[in-house]
Amino acid sequence: MIKNFEIRAPDLKDITGGIEGIGKQSSGMLSRSINRAATTAKTAIGRSKTGAPSVYRIKTGEVNSASKIIRNADKKNLFAIISVKGRSRPLIKFAVSPKRLAKRRKSSGNPKSYKAAVMKSGSLKNLNHLKNKPFFAITKNGTEGIFSRKDSKIQKQIRIVRRLKGKGVRVYTYKTKVKTGEPYQTDILQMHFGPSIPQMVENNDVMSRIQKEANKTLQKRLDHEVSRYLERLKK
Repeated sequence: MIKNFEIRAPDLKDITGGIEGIGKQSSGMLSRSINRAATTAKTAIGRSKTGAPSVYRIKTGEVNSASKIIRNADKKNLFAIISVKGRSRPLIKFAVSPKRLAKRRKSSGNPKSYKAAVMKSGSLKNLNHLKNKPFFAITKNGTEGIFSRKDSKIQKQIRIVRRLKGKGVRVYTYKTKVKTGEPYQTDILQMHFGPSIPQMVENNDVMSRIQKEANKTLQKRLDHEVSRYLERLKK
C-alpha cells in the first residue's frame, strides 16, 4: 500500500502583504520553504508525539523506514511529495502479551490466551474470539508472529515454505516429524496482521498533527525568507 501527500505553497500575498518587488523572488522563497516543511513532515510521521506512534502501538523505527520524500519543490513546481509505503504490519509489531512461546506438545504452562492492541487508546484485547486459537511462535527461519493453524495435510518432507496467499496474508508451512518411519504432519500457519504504515498515517488525528507541524515550519521559513529579502533592500 502507498500513501502520497503533498506540501503546497500558500498565497504569498498573505505572507508578504504586497511588498513591492518581491514577486521575482517569490518562487525561490516558496520552494525553499516548502522543502523545509516537507522535511519536517517526514520527521513528524515517525515521532512519538506527532506521527503514527502517537496513536498506534508501533515503534518509531518501524515508521521512519517507510517514509520518503520522492519530489522536492523547485521554482516551477511549488510542491513537494512525501510517500509512505508498506504492507500490513504483523500483529507482533504492536502490543502483544504474553510474548511466551506456545509449545506444541506440552499444554501445561502454555498461555491460556494471548492479548493484543493496535491503538494506544484501547486496552489489550483477548484474541481467543478468533477462529482457531492464536498463539505466539517463532518459525525455523526466525520469524516471530501471532499465528493460527489454518488446516493440515500429509507431506513426506521437512521444510518451511513461505509464500503469499491473498492480499496482505502470509502463510507459513511448518512441518514436524510425527513418528520415525511415518509421514509428516503439516500445519498451515496463518500470521495475524495489524494496519500498514500508510493506513496509520491516513488516520485523521495523525494526519492533522503532521500537517500542523508542516504548516508551522512553512510559515516560519517564509517569515525568515521575507525578513532576509527586506534586509537586503536596506543595504
